[in-house]
Amino acid sequence: MTELETHLLNALKRMEQQFSEQLKASEKAQAALQSMFERTVEDNATLLKQVSFLDNRVTVLSEQLKQFGNLYRQNRR
Repeated sequence: MTELETHLLNALKRMEQQFSEQLKASEKAQAALQSMFERTVEDNATLLKQVSFLDNRVTVLSEQLKQFGNLYRQNRR
């Protein structure tokens, strides 16, 4: 094997090692992003339930406030 071939082979091995390291890092980052996405989906579902509950409470309280306002106006007459 010539000196040039040896240098090229070593360069190829280094590139292969770098690629392997980058691939592992990318896979690790992708797994972390997937985990964060799944957690975000769960959190959003929880928040949606809470918002829905609060929206219902606002509706009920608004109706009660209207009723109290009507009673107050009737009692002032």
